[in-house]
Amino acid sequence: MEITTILGVIIGIIAVVGAMIFKHIDFAVLLNPAAFFVIIVGTVATILNSYPGENVKVIGSLFRVLFTKKKVSQKLR
Repeated sequence: MEITTILGVIIGIIAVVGAMIFKHIDFAVLLNPAAFFVIIVGTVATILNSYPGENVKVIGSLFRVLFTKKKVSQKLR
């Protein structure tokens, strides 16, 4: 896994937790099933509306590339 991917996930979590602390919001809000459903389904709907079908079909392989470390040949460096 790339260090930038790990760093991005950590910064995202810190941003959410920090915002909740600054606004004095209870952490139980994150466990709300209705909010979770709206966020996940809304994200999927946005992706489906934003990209053509042939691009959406390759999302799984793109995540595999994102979360695995590939060896770079000397010619590309």
